Amino acid sequence: MFPLMVLMVQREVAERLAAPPGTKQYGVLSVLAQAHMAVENVSQVSRTCFYPQPQVDSTLVRLTARGSVVEERLESAFASVVRAVFRQRRKTMLNALTAAAELELTREDASRALDEAGIDPGRRPGALSAEEFAALARALKRTD
Repeated sequence: MFPLMVLMVQREVAERLAAPPGTKQYGVLSVLAQAHMAVENVSQVSRTCFYPQPQVDSTLVRLTARGSVVEERLESAFASVVRAVFRQRRKTMLNALTAAAELELTREDASRALDEAGIDPGRRPGALSAEEFAALARALKRTD
């Protein structure tokens, strides 16, 4: 992994990368990026700086490696949980986990894992930090 990356991306992508929990832009991309990198939007770049001019503005994003919030052995489970619950982002965590067919969780297993991870089952996926998703992935692995 690179210790530092500076990328130019569409403004909307930059907003998603750096979005904090609880915002409309926060989602799978935000969680997966922030689990491994500190994300900072450095500078806006207007579409008028390019020829031919694109239809979108850009942003310079600095991604600085930090210690991952999830162990390498849990990386796949972590990503699966994040993707699964964000497909049900309007549901509570308990309902999103049990509705995710690919996770194959009973309501009791999901409730037990949320309790073990210290996550209120009534919260929504968009309110959880990358660290909380990592704690949930650990708890789910223990219930296997």
